Amino acid sequence: MDPRALDGRSFSITGIVDNGERVPLVEGSVPTITLSNHGLRVETGCNQLNGPYEINSRGQLVTSPLKTLRGCGKALTRQEKLIAQVFCSDPVVELTGETLTLRCDQIVIEAAKA
Repeated sequence: MDPRALDGRSFSITGIVDNGERVPLVEGSVPTITLSNHGLRVETGCNQLNGPYEINSRGQLVTSPLKTLRGCGKALTRQEKLIAQVFCSDPVVELTGETLTLRCDQIVIEAAKA
């Protein structure tokens, strides 16, 4: 994947699949992914992940983001944990039209142009 295809783009997370099971997004939360100038910002619905990123030759998004540490309710904590797990595990990135998909182990994040 050409990293320039992601630069300056924002995506709203529309779905999370964990081990084949769709995990509903927490009502009222608006998790987003923003990629700009090799910088990553992920709003999980409670906390943020921030850090530099690159796309390697295997199409993986490589980053070591820092995370804010606000206390969240139980549902937001689960949502945040799944999102953070993907971004901390070098997910494979696919961009099809305006849809971004990140896959890592058994977790898939689906996102659409914001």
